[in-house]
Order: sequence, then C-alpha cells, then structure tokens
Amino acid sequence: MKKLFHNRKFLGWAGMIIGSMIYCFAVIFIFDKAEFYASGFTGICQILANDIFGVPRLKSILVALVNAPLFLLAFKKVS
Repeated sequence: MKKLFHNRKFLGWAGMIIGSMIYCFAVIFIFDKAEFYASGFTGICQILANDIFGVPRLKSILVALVNAPLFLLAFKKVS
C-alpha cells in the first residue's frame, strides 16, 4: 500500500478525481444556488441545460460530453 501512494501515475489520477469532485460540488452548490453562471464550456452547458432545455440535471451530461473531446486531445498532446 505504501508503494501505491508513491506512484506518480496513481497520484495523478487521484488528483484529477479529487479536483473534479471539488469542481462539481462548486458548480452544483455554489453556482446553481446563487444562479451564477461559470465561464467557458461549463457556463455554456449551464445556459443550455437551465435556460434552453429547462432540465437542470442535464448539465452534468452536457459538461461531460463537451469536455470529453478536450480531455482526449490534451491526453494525446501531453502524453
């Protein structure tokens, strides 16, 4: 178990997962409750889900769909 926490790949994945969870909580509990829109792709997805489609739960699916190609592009270029 001690070796696992010294593995760079594990720490990278763990950091991404924890950071994504913190970001999701911020969007859900701070931005949505205050009716504040984020910038970038998240803000576009908030506008689409809340104002255009009228289904706030659609926001997480839209964010995942929009960010997936960006993640793959970054993974190819950085790795």
